[in-house]
Amino acid sequence: MNLLVPIDANYIHPLRVMLCSLLCNNPEEHFSVYLAHRAMTDSQLSSITAGLDPNRLALYPIQVSDEELIGAPVEKRYPREMYY
Repeated sequence: MNLLVPIDANYIHPLRVMLCSLLCNNPEEHFSVYLAHRAMTDSQLSSITAGLDPNRLALYPIQVSDEELIGAPVEKRYPREMYY
């Protein structure tokens, strides 16, 4: 199953909870998770899948340019990534 998740570093923990739930509740399923992000580090990205089954979960980071979103209203609760 393919999933697209827009994310910034503030949502790593909620994403990990979601991924754990997906794996636990769908024991026969394999997931490809595409992460649309602006500026996450390799360390942050690798922390997402730490301890999760690599045979059932593949992570594909996609760095997105936000040039077209300059001037879009953002705040801490609503980061630029929500537009992806």
